[in-house]
Amino acid sequence: MGQQERIVIIGGRVAGNLAAAYLKRRHPDLDVLVIDRPDKPPPLVGESTIEGTTLFLHDCGLSRLLQEKHFHKFGLTFYFKLDRKAPSDRRYSIHEEPAIPPLPAALVNRFTFDRDVRAINIGNGVRYVVGGVTDIAIERGRHLVKYRDAEGEDHAIEARWIVDASGRRRFLGKQLDLHEQNELQRSSYWFRLADFDASILLDLNAEMRAKYPSMREQIAYDPYFVTHHFMGEGNWIWCIPCATEDGKPLISIGITYRPDVYPWGTVRNIDDFLANVDQEHPVITQLVRSGRVADTNILLDYMYHTRQHYSRDGWFVIGDAANAVDPLYSSGLFLVSIEIMQANATIAQDRRGT
Repeated sequence: MGQQERIVIIGGRVAGNLAAAYLKRRHPDLDVLVIDRPDKPPPLVGESTIEGTTLFLHDCGLSRLLQEKHFHKFGLTFYFKLDRKAPSDRRYSIHEEPAIPPLPAALVNRFTFDRDVRAINIGNGVRYVVGGVTDIAIERGRHLVKYRDAEGEDHAIEARWIVDASGRRRFLGKQLDLHEQNELQRSSYWFRLADFDASILLDLNAEMRAKYPSMREQIAYDPYFVTHHFMGEGNWIWCIPCATEDGKPLISIGITYRPDVYPWGTVRNIDDFLANVDQEHPVITQLVRSGRVADTNILLDYMYHTRQHYSRDGWFVIGDAANAVDPLYSSGLFLVSIEIMQANATIAQDRRGT
């Protein structure tokens, strides 16, 4: 193998790991190298996939991992408050989009998923280097990637193709000045909850059916193992069931809001979250207070986009390195899957000389 027959992937989180898995399966003769700093983990957003993402994960060879270690997702449920200006009014219009296997979606614990995909990739011949990329010299067919390893030593390596999956660090995008800030922004605050009372969500559905006998019987295969979306004024809240490595229940809860129209101010901590959400959805704050907050994350004014994803010169930007998206309907990983498949199509044509 010539030294140039190499794909370098910047970033070893979900986008980089999935790119490595997909590209190595389709180009087993290429050297697929991931450069990552595992000691600087970014905030993890979202644990839900849609059916198209599941099909892509199958193509990455990850079906067994999803089946054995992560929950099936049986659709989406949307909760619309009938009277948003009355916090104590627990009436909701509940809308479902059910999904039944054989092509399931998944509720994924990203902490274990990223680690497990990395281990599978290593077993399939993907190489990982611990380090941070410091510079890239772009030259078609002979890119030069410079990085500093964990001991502070500097290295340089050639690559025929480069995939920037560096997340919000956006290494290549910043170097090439590819990004623009969105005029309409989003902010988000989220956390994972342990030791909580899961019956609170189920009781809400039962309460609605008791109040309204004509209400359609819930049609989701399991009304808890879905993505729960509570819609509000300039915001929406997710509740996504997931599990720890030893099978104990967790639930991811977060709010995404438009800062210019959200009426209750910036959410910076759990106290802000509880105070604000109490104005619309006390059932959510009841759920939170029933458990223990395991971790928290915040992103303010996080929306941006890139003017270019792919280049004839053989570089690609994917995932958060390219665009930040509102996570409604779990679109992020689906967009990543499309970007990876398009990068692969370009690499395949490049190898054929077309």
